[in-house]
Amino acid sequence: MSNLKRIRTEYGITQGQLAVKSHVKLRTIRAYEQGYRDINKASYENLSKLATTLKCSVTELLEE
Repeated sequence: MSNLKRIRTEYGITQGQLAVKSHVKLRTIRAYEQGYRDINKASYENLSKLATTLKCSVTELLEE
């Protein structure tokens, strides 16, 4: 499970809700969670929006 999915699930919101609140496209969130896109190569803008919405740090979203 990706860090994004784990944190989002712990936060208690759906991918759709995260997309609306963070202003990151739902399609992009799905791609990060499913591993089709590498979240480590995501724009800082998207990472920042997701981290702010999920009340976590950007580094917590990155994969090792």
